[in-house]
Formats: sequence, structure tokens, C-alpha cells
Amino acid sequence: MVKSAEKINAVFVDCDWGRAYTTLTGRYGIRGYPSLVFIDSEGELLAKMTDRSPEAVKKLIEDASSKSTPKSLFLPSWEKALVLAKKEKKPILYLFSLENEASKRLESMLLDSTVREVRGKFVMVKSEIRKDSPDALRFKVENSSVPIVLVLDPREATPEDRQYRLPPDAKTPKPIREWLERVAEKLSE
Repeated sequence: MVKSAEKINAVFVDCDWGRAYTTLTGRYGIRGYPSLVFIDSEGELLAKMTDRSPEAVKKLIEDASSKSTPKSLFLPSWEKALVLAKKEKKPILYLFSLENEASKRLESMLLDSTVREVRGKFVMVKSEIRKDSPDALRFKVENSSVPIVLVLDPREATPEDRQYRLPPDAKTPKPIREWLERVAEKLSE
């Protein structure tokens, strides 16, 4: 196994031989099937596979993963997020995650290009759900077995008292974007 492949999330798209996902295939210049492209978390093309030999594929994976060193869009602490949110007059999007696939999927959806524009309206912070975490306790998520997204208003004296929680049925980027747009609008009033 190529060690660099551990940093790559694979997404398989069935393009139905050119009859489906034409926007996606057009954007990345897909002309034949199967095709392999590497894109970063912002949707920018990093590399395309042209040679299918094992050595070439290994090199392509290594090169693509080295180019894709994503800058974290998440701040590491509530305190830093609160200071920045007050300064920039933005609400806070707080991702509480676990070490599991559901958390990886949710984070991936928050970083999806569909959510990119609305994401800029928030200061983002992320931490792990742990029973001993002060933030998990403050926001009452310490017993959760699923990842949680909260939106909080930094203008509130105690932001934890007025939380907006991502609904459990928002499982793809589009409904997540729509929910974030509604909450951002509500908080801008």
C-alpha cells in the first residue's frame, strides 16, 4: 500500500458513460471511463491519471497527496473562535467530532465546494467529543455518539444557551448549505 494514500479520501462517481454528472465530467475534462482525478478539498484539480502502470499510479498518489496539504479551515479552540467571531462580527460554526466515519463524512460535507460560499459567513472551530472536554460539557454534547454541528451567536452573553443544531436529516452538502444560509440570515437580523 502506498503510505501517501492514507491522506486521500476516495469518491467513486458513476458517470453512466457520459450521460450523468456532465457538469462534473466537464469541469475535470473526463473523456473516457474509467478516469482517475485528484482534487483538493476546495474542488481544484491536482492531478489526472494518464499512465496506469503501478509505478505511475504510485507516483501520482504521492504527488497529489503532497500537493493537498489542506490549510485547516477550523480553529483549534473555542476561545480563539470567539475572539475572531466578535472581531469579524460572524457567527460561530462549531463541529464536535468523533474518531469515526460519520465525523469524517460530516467534515467532508462542510468542506465541500457546495458549502464554500456560505462557509465564509462563519468562524469555524472543531474539537473532539470527550466526556472530560470543557467545550463538550459547556455545549452539552459530551454524551453524543454522533458528530454535531452547532451554530452560535458570539454576541450572546452565554452563546451556549442559544444554539442552532444541524438537523439530523441534513446529510448531504446541499441541505447543509441551505440550513447554514437560514441560520446566518436569522443571526444577521
